Amino acid sequence: METIVNNPTPTGEGSGSWTLVGIVIGVILVLVVLYFGIPALRDNMSGDTDTDTKGVEIDVNLPGGTSQETEGAATTD
Repeated sequence: METIVNNPTPTGEGSGSWTLVGIVIGVILVLVVLYFGIPALRDNMSGDTDTDTKGVEIDVNLPGGTSQETEGAATTD
């Protein structure tokens, strides 16, 4: 005697539309990271840090109770 197994058709798998939505969102995220990330990396790698510190006041409290105030970036002579 033969045994016949009828497996029911799966329900709820859909047509893969959520996969397409995920791919589109992933591509958009990669493009946003490239659009904002590459210019930020270029700015950080330029090495010109003197323009970022002009006009900054530095207040240093020394252990002896005195303080020094300097304006601008620290310079070495």
